[in-house]
Amino acid sequence: MLSFQGWGQTVYPYNGTSQAPGYSTPCFGGTLSFQFTGTGSYNSPFPPKNVGDYTLTVGSTACPTDFTSVNFSIIPITLTVSSTASNKVYDGNTTAVVSLTSDKLGSDVITITNTTATFADKNVGVGKVVTVSGIAITGTDAGNYSLTNVTATTNADITVKSLTVSSTASNKVYD
Repeated sequence: MLSFQGWGQTVYPYNGTSQAPGYSTPCFGGTLSFQFTGTGSYNSPFPPKNVGDYTLTVGSTACPTDFTSVNFSIIPITLTVSSTASNKVYDGNTTAVVSLTSDKLGSDVITITNTTATFADKNVGVGKVVTVSGIAITGTDAGNYSLTNVTATTNADITVKSLTVSSTASNKVYD
């Protein structure tokens, strides 16, 4: 008889690979068929990998089964975005340039954006706090994640700007 391994598990955290409830069968000689349907237009004999709600339907030509289908879900995992700011030469403003990274899985395709990155003030200093705001994710695999932060902080330096002074003298008649 065909039965599910771990029948009670119907919720799977996203892991970047195809996943579904396991099964076992001591029946030989029969043909089993599997069909997965679910979120969006997903309809395939292969298990899904993306977040969503799915149904696994089992058919058999020779093996008795104790079920015909089971529902299961793949749920998002958390994604944390970190920032690194570039040092800059004093320019009179607080604008910062940052690089954003995340703890995404493997080759998942996501793009991380932000709306602002600013130093705490415009003055020269070492290890100044830089605040990044408006963090968001997009991309093919973005729906598999739940973003844990929309802001981040890091540190960077504002260094002294070199000042070059020049002068021009005018001739004058002695008086």
